[in-house]
Amino acid sequence: MIVNGWQDISNYNTPPAGGVRLDYAPTPKLTLTYDDFIGNAAPDSEPAKLRIYHDVFAQFNPEGKWQFAAQVSLGTQGRSTASGGTASWWGMTSLAKYHATSTLAFVGRFEHYADPSQVMVTTGVPASFDATGGSIGLDVNFRAPLLWRTEMRSLRSSNAVWPLHEAGTYGRSDLVFVTSLALTF
Repeated sequence: MIVNGWQDISNYNTPPAGGVRLDYAPTPKLTLTYDDFIGNAAPDSEPAKLRIYHDVFAQFNPEGKWQFAAQVSLGTQGRSTASGGTASWWGMTSLAKYHATSTLAFVGRFEHYADPSQVMVTTGVPASFDATGGSIGLDVNFRAPLLWRTEMRSLRSSNAVWPLHEAGTYGRSDLVFVTSLALTF
């Protein structure tokens, strides 16, 4: 497929980027997915920054009320380190979902993300972003296509990167409660 930049709908760089997605279902219960992105991540007014991103995803849906998934991502981008070299970042996550009823599900997730050159996660401080965490959540599916999700998420970083309530102070952990209402069409 041809895409216009990285998660951007405006036309800010040329030429267009490319991407591939491959899905493979060896059994009705298991789906494996690979996708990638290759293209310039810089606007036309700056030197090109070639971004290459890979993502591998596995989803397992056994009989019954459980769902499991795991994902590993790796990205590189040229001219993105302090010396002008290539930067890299990576992440992984695993999750489990239990459908208690046809409208109510409990979700748990574990994740790790490392972005030492702050390409994808800009912290605003010299310290790199390297965090591990997890979340627990509740999904209420009133009637497709409407989903209400509530989640408690905690992340802990090896460096103090999260702004605290006092200006100029940063902490190593972050705890958030989030709720959202999604409409899919």
